[in-house]
Amino acid sequence: MSGSTAPCVYDRQGALLVANETPFDGMAAAANHIGDISVHDGFLYITADDGDAEADEPDGLWQVTADPLASAGEAVRVKAFSDFRRAGEIEGLDFDPATGEMVVLSNRGKRIVLGMPKGLYPGYDREIHELYIYRVR
Repeated sequence: MSGSTAPCVYDRQGALLVANETPFDGMAAAANHIGDISVHDGFLYITADDGDAEADEPDGLWQVTADPLASAGEAVRVKAFSDFRRAGEIEGLDFDPATGEMVVLSNRGKRIVLGMPKGLYPGYDREIHELYIYRVR
């Protein structure tokens, strides 16, 4: 994957195989970039910036069947991260292979407008980085 607005697939030599310039078309909630992606238990998981931190709206987790023979799949929003202390930016997503737990890295405190840092929210003197760990069925 490269960039944060268009998921791309490359071969091992770095040649571009597939790019989707409109990954959020047709989704129920608008999003302006992808936070991170991970594959677990036959599914592709995508965190998308489909919330609005300015309005304290959480971003979401989307799930797509990871079929290596398919060129596309239906994305389903399976979680809104409303349990975060405050809405912010999701920067990392992975699964612990030993436990199957989902690990999410989230940043809060820094105002990000159109992808650019624009100072801090009231009450913050720095950006805070937090890990959230979820049990997955």
